[in-house]
This record gives sequence, C-alpha cells and structure tokens, in this order.
Amino acid sequence: MENYISIFIFSLILLIILSGVFTLFDSSLNLCRRSRLEKENEKKYKAVLKAFDNPRRILLASRMWNNIFRVFLTCCAAVLLFYFYPFYPIRLRYAVLIFAVCLIIFGIIITLLCDTLPRILSHTKPEKITAALLPVIKIFSFFMLPFALPVVKFVQFFNKKVRPEIDDSGITEEELQDEL
Repeated sequence: MENYISIFIFSLILLIILSGVFTLFDSSLNLCRRSRLEKENEKKYKAVLKAFDNPRRILLASRMWNNIFRVFLTCCAAVLLFYFYPFYPIRLRYAVLIFAVCLIIFGIIITLLCDTLPRILSHTKPEKITAALLPVIKIFSFFMLPFALPVVKFVQFFNKKVRPEIDDSGITEEELQDEL
C-alpha cells in the first residue's frame, strides 16, 4: 500500500507542475507584445508571433489541459485524504469538518502554486517564456484538437444565435457636417 501512496504523492507533484506550466504559458502569451516579438529574428519568436496572431485554438487547448490536470489533481488529493484520515471511527460531523478544512487548505495550495505563482512569473519576460513553452504546448494541443474544434464551432454558433447583429445605421460624418 505504501507504494500506491508514493505514486499518488508523485502524481500530485507532477500535476501541480503541469498545471502551473499551462497557466504560465496562458498568462505569458496574453502578456506578449507584438513590437517585442517583431524585434527578435529567431525562428522560435516567429512561431510565437504566429500563435500570438491567432491564439484562440492554442489557448483553448491549453486551458482544457489545465482543467484536466486540476480534476486529476483533485481526485488524487481526495484519495490521499481518505487514506490518511479513515473517517469510519470518527463521528460524522468531525469527519465533515476535517474534510472541509483539508479541502480549504488544498484549495489555497493549488491557488498559490498553480495559478498565482505562474501568473507572477509570467510578468518577468513573457516573450521568452512563451517561446520556451510553445513547442511543448503545441504537442499537447495537437492531442486536444479533436475536442477543441467542436468547442470552437459551438461557441461560434452560440454567439451567432445569442448576440444580436450590430446595426450600423448611426450617423455618418458627412451627415453630421450637413446637420451643423
């Protein structure tokens, strides 16, 4: 049984790192500036510029992977929690209290390590971070492509149905000049 516990702990650490990497990429791609990317002549910065021009698909895949990692992270943490705290000899209300406190602590740790810290780090040099992580993220996004494309198509269809068409029947500059 100890072997399973070490596997779960290793899985927790790995999933925290992977979730942090995807958050770091997402945040740094959003912080990139076109002028800085155009100054660099290296091939990797041209790939970042291409991803910067059309970020929808790669960011969607990145966010989907991030959510998948966090769901598995929560499952692994729940298994560890039930292993270390056998609830059956404890009264139910104490078990619920212990479980709630552990969930709050776990949520704080995940927020700090998987969200806040990567977003702070992405402010240092977003172009370099994006260029370093883009090849790995492209590989992951390739595997998410069959799931990401239907989501993109659904969002486009939903936006057409829900959002009203913009009526561009406002006053033109010539009409304004005639009125004055």
